[in-house]
Amino acid sequence: MYWWGYYYPYPYYAYYAPPVPVLDPGYLMWMMYYWMMYHYSYVVTMEIYRQLMEVWRRYAEALAKSLGTQSTQG
Repeated sequence: MYWWGYYYPYPYYAYYAPPVPVLDPGYLMWMMYYWMMYHYSYVVTMEIYRQLMEVWRRYAEALAKSLGTQSTQG
């Protein structure tokens, strides 16, 4: 156990002092890691979704062209 609490998200002095977790470097590192993982998992998920929508748009345009109809875009 390191002095800053390692990966435990709350400071080691929680029972002896008022809870000021923002000043604890272990808490800061844990929160930055948590936010980065959350943020980048969201970014990757939205990128996959965007690429799937692009594939579907191309498929729909090719289908509309083969059927001789116009696309509803524009």
